[in-house]
Amino acid sequence: MRNIIFISIIVLLAISCKDKSKVEEQNKNCLNDTMMKSIQIDTVKHSLVEHELKMTGKISFDQEHTQKIFPLASGRVLEAKVEIGDFVKKGDVLAIINSSEAADDENQLSTAESRMIIAERSMNAAKDMYKDGLTSEREYISAQKEYEVTKAEFNKIKEVLRINNMSGLSTYTVRAPISGYIVEKNINPEFFIRSGDNMNIFTISDISDIWVMVNLYEVDLDKVKVGYEADVKTLSYDKVYHGVIDKIFNVVDPTSKTLKARVKLHNDDYSLKPEMFASVTIHYLENINRPYIPSKAVIFDKNKYFVMVYHDKCNIETREVKAYWENKDTTYINTGLKQGELVISKLQLLIYDQLND
Repeated sequence: MRNIIFISIIVLLAISCKDKSKVEEQNKNCLNDTMMKSIQIDTVKHSLVEHELKMTGKISFDQEHTQKIFPLASGRVLEAKVEIGDFVKKGDVLAIINSSEAADDENQLSTAESRMIIAERSMNAAKDMYKDGLTSEREYISAQKEYEVTKAEFNKIKEVLRINNMSGLSTYTVRAPISGYIVEKNINPEFFIRSGDNMNIFTISDISDIWVMVNLYEVDLDKVKVGYEADVKTLSYDKVYHGVIDKIFNVVDPTSKTLKARVKLHNDDYSLKPEMFASVTIHYLENINRPYIPSKAVIFDKNKYFVMVYHDKCNIETREVKAYWENKDTTYINTGLKQGELVISKLQLLIYDQLND
């Protein structure tokens, strides 16, 4: 009898130790309160796959807000009142030019004015004579038409001089046609300029809006569409500028085999300068739906990808997954996860090592 009792006690002790061992093992695999506060849990979501396309480009003037200024008449530069980088308002004086052509235009105005005055006197005289019956109506009407012709010629020359800022005394004034910054200057005092030259004397641009001209290779042409978002970075600043592609040009450069895509950007602080090199990332959607998680949740080990699937604090599963596509912050999953499941995306490597020793 004593032997039976002794054996029973031994069996009960063995069972108790085994249960205790199971509890200890289970507690070992449970996350404590400190770990629960430290980890981050993300929900598996589902969407179209977003791709990124890396390209290069160059900052350029917004041609819709850029104006090149050409000389209206040949002559010698008396004054150049602005320098590159100066901000000017529409109508500000940029330069004063001494010009014999301007003098000729003034002479033409003076001659036209004299002809108009003479024609007006002749018309008034013909009118008085017509009233007194000393001339015919036909002659009076002819005098009226002559006056109208000379007046129209005078007004035309006067308007041309006004548009060209001809100020008399053989000079004309170059004024800013738009507000913006002087980004190009090709004259200095005593320079002689010719109206027939193709070289502009100033360029003004409002660089609060600029273009990024992106090099788009033929193989990527079907991936990029007008309206796609674009992130732009330069070597000068640790900053990302956000814009959209608003035009894709249809001409292929025969040397580089690229087309140009244009991104418009706001440049309110004027930090971006034309001719700066730019790296451009285009975001576009593939017509494929996949589950996705933060890339930081993925663990690479033994040439495989794993995630820590969270069920509860004592039930965390190490699961192998197959990645479909990885962006900087997002990984799309081909197999291994379903929408709505939970994955650990902070301290997951520590938990992985603990559970897979």
